[in-house]
Amino acid sequence: MPLISNSDFRPRFYFANPDLQTILASKLRKLDLPSYSRRRIHTPDGDFLDIDQVFSCENAPLVVMCHGLEGSSRSPYVRGMVRALSHQGYNIAVINFRGCSGTPNNKPFSYHSGSTSDLLHVINDLARIYDSIMLVGFSLGGNVILKLLGEMGSKIPPQLTAAVTISVPVDLKSSALRLGEWRNRIYMNRFLKMLRKKIAVKSALFPEAISTHNFEKIRNFEEFDGRYVAPFHGFQDARDYWHQCSALPFLSEIQI
Repeated sequence: MPLISNSDFRPRFYFANPDLQTILASKLRKLDLPSYSRRRIHTPDGDFLDIDQVFSCENAPLVVMCHGLEGSSRSPYVRGMVRALSHQGYNIAVINFRGCSGTPNNKPFSYHSGSTSDLLHVINDLARIYDSIMLVGFSLGGNVILKLLGEMGSKIPPQLTAAVTISVPVDLKSSALRLGEWRNRIYMNRFLKMLRKKIAVKSALFPEAISTHNFEKIRNFEEFDGRYVAPFHGFQDARDYWHQCSALPFLSEIQI
């Protein structure tokens, strides 16, 4: 599995600060929403995944994209990749993880960094239609892709031919703890703001299962994941979730 460890990328002097690169790119980059067609794939547990697709050519390979935490097919970084790849003639299918398509999903829980069964379900569905499938994942979505590929090892579907992941927190513990540091508070607060909106919707739909009480006291991912992720997905606590779902231990098993 090739890694890009050395790059000749040199930012302009006024974008030398990595935080500026992150923040300004998300605010200043204006991209039209692709002309998606939506397809809903139902899951074995009675839920669904909304897939937003862009068709370029009937016989072209399909690129399946997975967004990051609280992203969607509408996220600027996804739009940019969709535009670039569709201009190259690829067909595109963007997976909106559970609850991320603009329509609440059917369950109290939604998705997490190790939701490989949902990704595999989509791949198997699309493999009935496409002979060549490639995967692209960002951040959390990249972790899901790498973990799934490692889990499958040599038993990947023959239609699955390539994968690229970008800015992946392959060690969930170190990534979560780093985001909890003071210098990264601006990012942590943004994530918590988005997650609070999601939890408020869930609480209205499933008041017996989910509460927003004292949500404002949550300050980091350990507290959020321990309260809202781990209990619904069978993990003991946040650190057990991070340990079981990090892609890092699976990287050596990837054979694509």
